[in-house]
Amino acid sequence: PSEIVPANQELNSVTWEEYNVSAEQLTLSPRGAKYEVTAETSSGDISKISFQSMARSPADSALKVQKGELPETLALKMPAGAKIYGAYRVMWGRAVPSGGIKMEFKILKDVMAADSPDEIMFFALAGSAWQKLKPVLASEKDAEYVFTVSVPRSTHYAIGILK
Repeated sequence: PSEIVPANQELNSVTWEEYNVSAEQLTLSPRGAKYEVTAETSSGDISKISFQSMARSPADSALKVQKGELPETLALKMPAGAKIYGAYRVMWGRAVPSGGIKMEFKILKDVMAADSPDEIMFFALAGSAWQKLKPVLASEKDAEYVFTVSVPRSTHYAIGILK
């Protein structure tokens, strides 16, 4: 299940992205099965999420991500100089990560304008502060940059730059 957050931490102007999920069983024990879960979409900023999950039954067939704007209470906690392109909440469903969360995300070149791909930062809310995570530029296509990043489990994520 997804974490419940206070009303003042809900994203504003939300859109939903649904992901197709596949789960490969890695091990089986009396506590349940360990799965490698991969969730993908062709239309979201975060195009792929992969992680390991312990479960007694197979993972959900769909995972959802909210995209929106950070509420003021969370925006004010961002590091000085942060410019946010997008804020996200992952609705994990039954496929709750037990480790190894990796995300692949894309940013359109025209959205970045004068910003450099070297300035891209991924943020994860850790308690009451934002953790800064440096993504790796995985590929560059005609109209977009594609990045990968390892992240902790969190209620909120954001993509932006830090100057």
